[in-house]
This record gives sequence, C-alpha cells and structure tokens, in this order.
Amino acid sequence: MRGRAKALAELERLFVEGTEEGGGLHTGVAHANAPGDGEDLAARVRRTRPNAALDVFGELGPVIGAHGGPGTLGLFWFRD
Repeated sequence: MRGRAKALAELERLFVEGTEEGGGLHTGVAHANAPGDGEDLAARVRRTRPNAALDVFGELGPVIGAHGGPGTLGLFWFRD
C-alpha cells in the first residue's frame, strides 16, 4: 500500500474480512511512535465491530520498532 490512508483502509478491510460480529472477539492495536494513527485504527475497529473488546492498545517494543521503523502499526485479533 502506498499512503497512510490506503494502508489504514486495507487493515480495516482485512479485519472485517477476517472477523464476524459477535461476542468473544478480542483485538489489539500497537504502534511505533504513531499514537494518532493507532487511535485512528482503534476507532475503525470499534466502528466496524462494536462488540469486540479492545484489550490492548500501546507501543510496539524496540525490536519490532527497529525493524518496522517509526509509524509502524500492528492490528491483531482472536476469538475466545
């Protein structure tokens, strides 16, 4: 993906494709020095799957941050 808006839209699309609405869906968002983009991604998660629990929101550690660089975003989910 080229461009931040397209990358966020693609993460949202993958999330919607890979999940179903309902109980037991747990999510997490992490960022590397990009709290605003992380909040944007978390808002997209809340909007598309309002019953999902956002269990983790925080910064990526130095190892992943060093490989991905500043601005890296991570989105993960699992179901009970």
